[in-house]
Amino acid sequence: MLDDSYCVYLNFPIDMPQLISEINKYVQFKINDFYLSPNNQFRINFQDDLGKKIRSIMPFKISDMGVYQNSPGWDYSIHKDTIRKFAINMLISDENPDFEVNFLNEDKTEKYPVPYVKNQFVLLNTQKFHYVKNNSKNISRFCVSIGCTSVDYDTVKNTFIDNKNIGLYPY
Repeated sequence: MLDDSYCVYLNFPIDMPQLISEINKYVQFKINDFYLSPNNQFRINFQDDLGKKIRSIMPFKISDMGVYQNSPGWDYSIHKDTIRKFAINMLISDENPDFEVNFLNEDKTEKYPVPYVKNQFVLLNTQKFHYVKNNSKNISRFCVSIGCTSVDYDTVKNTFIDNKNIGLYPY
């Protein structure tokens, strides 16, 4: 069973539709600038005003932030992040049953789907086993990802709880 030791939804006291619009415009503008990261993922990084806006709402030091593009047939096998302590992700593509993202228990005998909702931030414990696959034949998956290497998942989750930022964004 997927519990809050794996992930939780986040909401922020900001204009989310405006932020999402800015993110989508940035991705459209930078669509030809995706590069292959050392982790073998296509990504672009947030910079300038958008990066400052995102930094201003996060109560931790961000180590990396941008958008991943998972091409059709792409697969990121089972792993725990070696550097990141947690990630805050947001699916910006339409939800698709061909996009497979799962956590696994410690002995890897059970999998738990990550409950991605389009345009909804989710805090992910990247120190748990997880994997990502795009099983689509022709649709890329785009996902915002904000990482941290200096604070652990439970500490930041408790900060979000204290700040009343846990839960779905009230659209």
